[in-house]
Order: sequence, then C-alpha cells, then structure tokens
Amino acid sequence: MENLNLKTYLNIFYLIVAITIISLAQPFVVDLNLDSQFSIQLFFATCKAFLIVAYYMHVKMDVVLIRVFMYFSLSLLASFFIIFFIDTYYRAGIDIFE
Repeated sequence: MENLNLKTYLNIFYLIVAITIISLAQPFVVDLNLDSQFSIQLFFATCKAFLIVAYYMHVKMDVVLIRVFMYFSLSLLASFFIIFFIDTYYRAGIDIFE
C-alpha cells in the first residue's frame, strides 16, 4: 500500500479549491445557454468527486475488486448522464410547463 504524504494531500486540496473557483467563475466569464452551463458544471463536479474519492477516501490504493465496483458504478452513472444529455438535446423545442 502506498502512503501519501501531507504534500500530496495539500496539492489535491489546492486543485479542488481551484476547480471550485473556476466552476464558480465560469457562468460570469463565459455566457452560455443553460444546457451547456449544466454540462460544464457537471464535469467540474465529477472531477472534484473523482479526486475526493481517489485520494481522500483512499480508493486509489485499494484492492482490484473495489476498483472494479467503482469503475462499474461510474460507468453506469456516466451512461445515465449521457442518456440525460441526449434526451435534453432532442427535447429542446418541448416545453413541459405549458
């Protein structure tokens, strides 16, 4: 098992803080429609969640079986998001609140 030192944890923390600042500033810097902003914010949140799970929850150093379950769960989640984005793209002209 690989031991991570304090410097690695601090670097990951600073990276998460940087991604958070970028995700908060993104709507003000880049003017996009709501669907594109949602996609970008979801990407930032996924990156932060991956870093937290991989380093702070020590999944990066775990056994292979746990990694298999984690990758399967993430791929299942990704497929749901892909289906959601495809559905959102093709429903662009439909107003469900009429």
